[in-house]
Amino acid sequence: MMAFDAEHADASRHDALLELLENPDPAGEDFLRRSLADPDPGIRRLAIRVLQELGEERNASILVGALSDADDEVRDTALSALRDLRVSVDALVEALDHPEARVRAAAAVALRDSATAASEPLLIRNLSDPQPDVRLQSLATLARSASADRIPLFQGALADRDPDVRRLAAEALGSYPGAGRESLLEQLRGDPDWGVRREAARSLGKASDPSLLPALVSALEDPAWQVAKASAEVLATLGDPTAIPGLVVLLRSPTPDLRQAGAAALLKLGAAREVAAVPELLADPDAEVRRVARWAKEQLSTLPLREKTSVSKQNYI
Repeated sequence: MMAFDAEHADASRHDALLELLENPDPAGEDFLRRSLADPDPGIRRLAIRVLQELGEERNASILVGALSDADDEVRDTALSALRDLRVSVDALVEALDHPEARVRAAAAVALRDSATAASEPLLIRNLSDPQPDVRLQSLATLARSASADRIPLFQGALADRDPDVRRLAAEALGSYPGAGRESLLEQLRGDPDWGVRREAARSLGKASDPSLLPALVSALEDPAWQVAKASAEVLATLGDPTAIPGLVVLLRSPTPDLRQAGAAALLKLGAAREVAAVPELLADPDAEVRRVARWAKEQLSTLPLREKTSVSKQNYI
């Protein structure tokens, strides 16, 4: 057995760690701990992998300590190891109260697939953490399991000062169609972050509520094309023809994504005639727009002659 000497050259320390992995030896535990403080991040990562393979519960607290490593890859390796070691749940719950924010955030991530009743109060408390990444990761973990009791938490998070947290909160509410309707409408109409407005539109669409149509049609004029596109996609799934005039406007948008989204939504609403009425789409510089325009033309060509030549009887409100 190779001596576990902190003064080994890099190659020797590497070989010693591999030997310890193949032949566990209590005498090597101190070497493992010292390896986690090695100046070479590669040695530290290998030490973490050895601890992961050993899989002993007492190693969990050591791995939690590695979450505060200065090297991103070392922290990621420790996080992966902790997620793999189910025996480390108690240590991770304790880490939610760690003085370092990045450890609290990493613990929330590691608990994503193994959160317990003991972790929930701390995760909820950390939604008020001063560090945005702690709040974000805690919210993401809470959102992994469906429970109507969490709806007020997601609604509260819509007021978070960090846009990433608000985005996730808006997305999470989509898992509970109809929940948080007024809060989501408020975000759709006025959140300064386009990502929040987009997720609010998507979540509102899952409610299949006709009373939401005016807000979603108005969102077609959002200054961020991503929000307008999401609203067009939602309107297509709701199937209400009153959205057609707003979607027609998108056909002449300078943004290819909006021309495509508008045309695709109109086809889903049975309004191929409106798409075909803009023949320049067939020569659009964007291939996807041309594809949808050709599809509209083909659909229209299959209609009886009297339907092609008649004025649309659709009453657009």
